[in-house]
Amino acid sequence: MTPAALHGHLHWLQHPEGRLTNHMAVFNMVDETFKQMTSPPVTSKFFADLLAIDKFLMASEFTYLGVDLWVMEGYGAMDERWELRHRVVLPWMRGMTLERPLLIEGGNDSDVIMGTAYGLGVYNVKSKTFRTVITVKPPDALLLSRNMLRESLVPHTFFDNQQQHPTCLPLFHFLS
Repeated sequence: MTPAALHGHLHWLQHPEGRLTNHMAVFNMVDETFKQMTSPPVTSKFFADLLAIDKFLMASEFTYLGVDLWVMEGYGAMDERWELRHRVVLPWMRGMTLERPLLIEGGNDSDVIMGTAYGLGVYNVKSKTFRTVITVKPPDALLLSRNMLRESLVPHTFFDNQQQHPTCLPLFHFLS
């Protein structure tokens, strides 16, 4: 599981010791020390992920109809707590069996990208709007990568010569 990076720390929702407790592992990249933080109150860590959006630590949990987004309030304070802030309905999930999410990622533009084998969409946590990018029906399926490339990386000249796909997301570029 890829950690969520925020405030100079790496956060893991699942770790070997965490199965016995209600905590997640946090690594301080400056002090090079580990500590534990309270895990979000998700039903199943198998269907959940951590992400950092707009300087907030968030947890996502896929449900039968969509995604619940939890926000860590008071990060680093004695009274830090998780609050359920958003319940996003994914149109393609209606009538489907619950499946492991293939993609959940956020960025500093308030967008959360959500994807399964049957759909990909973007939810903006500030405007509370959802946009479907693509959906397919079984037996077809999407092959989504969990590897994310951000604009903050140094761009390669190869990508400067590519035409942008009309349904591109702000942080991510798809090659057609």
